[in-house]
Amino acid sequence: MKPSSNYKHSRSIAVAIIATMLFAGMYPIRAGTMEYSQPKLYKVAAGRWGAVGAEMVVDKSSVQLTFDCANGEIPLTLKKDKKGNFKVEGTYTRRGFGPIRINNPPIAQPVIYEGKVTGKSMKFKITVIATGDVIGEFTVTRGQDAKIRGCR
Repeated sequence: MKPSSNYKHSRSIAVAIIATMLFAGMYPIRAGTMEYSQPKLYKVAAGRWGAVGAEMVVDKSSVQLTFDCANGEIPLTLKKDKKGNFKVEGTYTRRGFGPIRINNPPIAQPVIYEGKVTGKSMKFKITVIATGDVIGEFTVTRGQDAKIRGCR
């Protein structure tokens, strides 16, 4: 018995859809399986990363950032892919000049920290999630002391 032309047509469409998904990278698979494949991630080296106007302290479970008039936090282990790239959510809090008012405390903004680690150097930018505004771009070096100025 020959398959109907509708069956052949449906099968051709299904094969085309699966091939498109695989070639477009929409459904990465490991050879011989149909499991989703996550890229391998590596921990960023712990320690102090510094520059003029920025310091990043990486430890095993979080990252604390200090800037001239702000601070930030990444509340998880900072990991990079095999090319050194990372992209994680965190917070950024501006500090003002003078004392903090009880009725007007600084507000932590949700941000994206995105960058690349190359050897002892790390370049990253900070983007506000709600608006897409880039707060700044920084390059820090592992083991280098930061030079942080207070707000003026």
